Amino acid sequence: MKILVMEDDREAADYLQKAFVEAGHTAHVAGDGETGFALADAGDY
Repeated sequence: MKILVMEDDREAADYLQKAFVEAGHTAHVAGDGETGFALADAGDY
């Protein structure tokens, strides 16, 4: 599963990304809403 994490707290985002990757998923992080929505529009989440 490909997951997009939209979180402005970098420590929390890194923790979530690591947990998703360890569970066998692909996870990308966006540090703000603008970037997150751009990634969501361009990707398959």
